[in-house]
Amino acid sequence: METPSPLHVLCVSDFYLPGFRAGGPARTIANLRDALHPRAELSVFTRSRDLGESKPYAGLPQDRWTETENGSVFYASDRVFGPSGLKMAICARKFHLLYLNSFFSPDASIRLLLSRNLIREKSFRIPVVLAPRGEFSEAALKFKAAKKYLYLQTAKRLGLYNNIFWHASTSDEARQIEKIFPAAQSRIFTAIDAVAPQMRNFETLRSTEDGTLKIAFISRIAPVKNLDLLLDLMGSLKKPVVLNPTFPK
Repeated sequence: METPSPLHVLCVSDFYLPGFRAGGPARTIANLRDALHPRAELSVFTRSRDLGESKPYAGLPQDRWTETENGSVFYASDRVFGPSGLKMAICARKFHLLYLNSFFSPDASIRLLLSRNLIREKSFRIPVVLAPRGEFSEAALKFKAAKKYLYLQTAKRLGLYNNIFWHASTSDEARQIEKIFPAAQSRIFTAIDAVAPQMRNFETLRSTEDGTLKIAFISRIAPVKNLDLLLDLMGSLKKPVVLNPTFPK
């Protein structure tokens, strides 16, 4: 029996491995790539540097496809990261699907969709799946609320997301997407984020023999992650508690 050809997916993300400063999305994409193989081949179009860095990754070529231990990656320089670079990446290979990992990112989402509507080339107009990655949560929408509201209203008038498919990581996120785009209900698909193989048997943290509660905070430091609330709750506990800021090995 002939093995079906894999689906070729072009994944766009502001940052990817070996970067780590942008938090979980880079690792989530890597886990997704591993989980989908060999049914789908996921290639990544991303920046050639990490968040907050001005220099590119050492030893990694820019502005062309490169095979790395983290998959096939197009590390785009700041000048190329955007519609022109995406068009270059798409023209160099054949893709069946475009997978965007942000809604509000100017370069990794908004400009790409605007250009997709303007460029009529068949190679550029492949189906799009968009993962908001928590950007539609109530807390996230409060940051730069006026600017986000203005863009949402403009995008709706332009019909920019009329034919977009959505990836929600949780049922709550699916409801958040539907609240903003009610007509997209039939185009929202929920799938939990993939977990790295070595983490699938990770045991739940428990209190130690002396009753100390050990907590691991697995996240980047950002207001939306609500570390302040965790620290407040820890302060109200009567039993000893230890917060581990690094992932336990």
